[in-house]
Amino acid sequence: MSSIASGRGSGPGTPTGEFELAGRYRVVRRLGSGGAATVFLAQDTHLDRRVAIKRLHTGSPEDAAQRFTREAKVGASLNHPHLVTVFDTLADQESVLIVMEYVEGTDLAEAIRRHTLHEAQSLDVLEAVAGALDHAHTRGVIHRDVKPSNILVRNDGVVKLADLGIAKAIEDTDITHSGAVMWVTRIKPSSKPSASVAGSSAALRTHSTSSCVCAAL
Repeated sequence: MSSIASGRGSGPGTPTGEFELAGRYRVVRRLGSGGAATVFLAQDTHLDRRVAIKRLHTGSPEDAAQRFTREAKVGASLNHPHLVTVFDTLADQESVLIVMEYVEGTDLAEAIRRHTLHEAQSLDVLEAVAGALDHAHTRGVIHRDVKPSNILVRNDGVVKLADLGIAKAIEDTDITHSGAVMWVTRIKPSSKPSASVAGSSAALRTHSTSSCVCAAL
């Protein structure tokens, strides 16, 4: 879902009839849609800024709504210059919304495809993503889905790690996953990860980040 939050692509997105979400956000266009949600580019009429709004599909199962809300809470708990900022979570008449920073630019997958990154820029991406992951990890959040399409490159070159995915709050420090879908895992802040968990999560972050950068070189 990160690429549609970044506004990349060959076209301007899908036009929509003008309407507002939550009585405040005037929709500019639909950026894209996934299995559980649609993302819109919108104008915040109160603060006069553009935002990306992820809207849970109407009629989604209750567990999807709960996971969606957890994702918003995890995103809002993190504050780092290389993480996409979550501004708010709220509900309109039909669904649940996550209001987040709009990153105007492209993603690393697209930059790789177009061969637009130089070696020095690739190393800058590595440094930015590593910093974002370190910040998240020190606050008990493991991303676990680091890939080129989740790394956004703003038009001015600033790198943002996006798409925390679906957060799962757990009572211990076991890293879990469900089927083939890798979840973000939130470690209980008061708990100290075991050596095996800390080692495996660090190795996973290093491998994922390095793989992204190697693909860019």
